[in-house]
Amino acid sequence: MAKKLLIAVLLTGVLASLFMLQQETAAATPCVATTYKQGSKGTCVKRMQQIINASGAAKVTANGKFTSKTTSAVKAFQKKQKLSESGVVDASTWKALCTVKGAVPARIAVGCSVSAADKVVDLNVMTYNVLGSTAANSQILPWKVRKSGVLETIRTSGADIIGLQETHKTDKQVEALSKVDSKKYKVTAIGSSSNTYKNLILYNKETLTLKEKGTIKLLSAGKCGATTCKVRHANWAIFQHKASEKEIFFINTHLPSEDAGARAKVAQNLVKEINKRKGNRFVIVTGDFNSVGLTAAYPVGIMASAGFVDSGTLTTNKINAAYDSSNQFTDYEKEKKSGKHIDKIFLSKANSSASKWSLLLNTITVKDKKWPSSDHWPVQADVRFSY
Repeated sequence: MAKKLLIAVLLTGVLASLFMLQQETAAATPCVATTYKQGSKGTCVKRMQQIINASGAAKVTANGKFTSKTTSAVKAFQKKQKLSESGVVDASTWKALCTVKGAVPARIAVGCSVSAADKVVDLNVMTYNVLGSTAANSQILPWKVRKSGVLETIRTSGADIIGLQETHKTDKQVEALSKVDSKKYKVTAIGSSSNTYKNLILYNKETLTLKEKGTIKLLSAGKCGATTCKVRHANWAIFQHKASEKEIFFINTHLPSEDAGARAKVAQNLVKEINKRKGNRFVIVTGDFNSVGLTAAYPVGIMASAGFVDSGTLTTNKINAAYDSSNQFTDYEKEKKSGKHIDKIFLSKANSSASKWSLLLNTITVKDKKWPSSDHWPVQADVRFSY
């Protein structure tokens, strides 16, 4: 009896090992080397469905189940590719699927060869200090006068992510900015309840999915240098880029204007907090840095030393770069042009690039004169990360 039991145990172990080996071998076999037809299911089927959707030949729910609807979708794809309309995903169909533009993560997952030119994350990023409705110089042009110009700038920007600074609850400024285009944008990281000014983050829900968010205190209110500094926060979010399925760590802040030492301290704390949370993600930093100094004693230098690059230095395709990004509500025609840009879009340096950088001269007309919609011009950049 004991001998039979031992044999049974050994046989069970052998069968289990063979099953595991079979599973490992199946898992190691790329999808493109396997034929799929109605009744098949699994990750390979789901990825195949995603590629067919990207091809435009048909639309099918990408659920990993090869149903009759998937068979019809495969036939439609085969017809478009002038293949035999069998409804079976065989070697010739996989070859055609691998030529589809888009669906890069799906093509990589099934075993297609994908060029480096396709393995990119393209984003349009904006940073915009909209000026709080209670700020002293907002009395020059109150929020109720500027509101339509600011909202129109955001609405027509085409940006995927926007970092806003100095938004304030007074006059329903935060509310208006949060609802600027509810069909396209969602707002996140409104900020700490103890922080009067909110560094809002707006993101395009068509291109990005929010995964996590939070608020960090970078500087407590109190004495700094010969003056008193306000509390400073940064709001952050982790997004998944839908087209590439890659994650981006985005953080938005506003450095103090009161003291150079306080600015440097905030920049150092900002770098520490980014490094705690970024993981292996691409990083984008937006904000009003209140500084243009390039040495290690200044925020821009601190960011550069930490491995971040100003997007404006990555391209020669620069629009309105001669203007200062802070305009102090100067009459548009009298705006000075010294090319000082304190409003920044920083990127993690590795594998990043920019094809365009712009200062948006968005104006409103008041008493027959053109005026800026805020005391800062929005900065916008087309950026790319390669992977």
